Amino acid sequence: MRTQEAFKISILDCAYKMGLRFSNTYLNTDGLIEHIFHCPLRNDKNASIYINETKNVWYDNGGITDGGGIISFINYLYGDSLKDTSSALKSLDSIYPELKHPSKNIRHIKSVNLGTLPLFTDDNSVGSKFALSGQNGKKGKTAVFSLVLVKDLFSYPLKNYLKDDRKIKLDIAKNHVKEIVYKHIEKNIQFYGIGFKSGDTWVIRRDQFKGFLGKGADISIIDMKTDKILIFEGFIDFLSYLTAKNINDPKYTVIVLNSAVFINRALDFIKENDYIKSVDYFRDRDDTGEQSIKRLEKNLNDIIINDKSEVYPNYKDLNEWLIHEYKRT
Repeated sequence: MRTQEAFKISILDCAYKMGLRFSNTYLNTDGLIEHIFHCPLRNDKNASIYINETKNVWYDNGGITDGGGIISFINYLYGDSLKDTSSALKSLDSIYPELKHPSKNIRHIKSVNLGTLPLFTDDNSVGSKFALSGQNGKKGKTAVFSLVLVKDLFSYPLKNYLKDDRKIKLDIAKNHVKEIVYKHIEKNIQFYGIGFKSGDTWVIRRDQFKGFLGKGADISIIDMKTDKILIFEGFIDFLSYLTAKNINDPKYTVIVLNSAVFINRALDFIKENDYIKSVDYFRDRDDTGEQSIKRLEKNLNDIIINDKSEVYPNYKDLNEWLIHEYKRT
């Protein structure tokens, strides 16, 4: 991606796509609406990242006093220098692969693009709705999506997506995922997808779609209290691991990041549990995955970090390896 393509990206869209947890909206002194998110880099109870969609700028009210544009936004979340354009563009390539090969016809990417962006609700209960807050923190009436039903995996298109497209064993997947039914309230259009629990959020996957439904993305932890832990970037890779091992449940503690930007939350978990001695990281073989494992190595000097992507050097990720290996057996 070139710098001019990056400047066309909406920071608000990027915040949703990266899974930042939305809090509310605020009308500033200039009469412009600012969208407020919880900062994923710390325990941010009051929410401190402000994004002005009109000006396409951001700032962190609780961490640093200045902010800026999309380049500093990405670098701030990934722990790089705010002015490091090269690192930001590499990260944006992984978030917006459709912009990696620039086109003269690319328009400014705006938020709320149904079918391609994460989906958020205020509450995880059935029938809950997502409503943007209005001035002074009061709830508005702009409901977007509601969660209709959570059930065992049933629909054949979803099963076929896992079994045929992803080569995941269904008897294993059913232990860890659900079928999520949700709808767009205003348009009264119903959708369904494969759901993987992440705190108060469901990570939603189906063919040609990836997003979130809930209060905002977080890491998922299956805590087995073991001195060895496994880290996966997404739940499809986690299910790929179980399929390759032909086991229903992991023998070690598992962290599914759900977004590579949450590597700091995995770091916090590891530091809080001093019995952890080693980490197997099944990362994506891209720039973002490389940056993530470097962060682990830099911050965990007394813990053995195993880059398990070396097992699949010719593939983008663990699932791509599984797909090709499955065809050869």
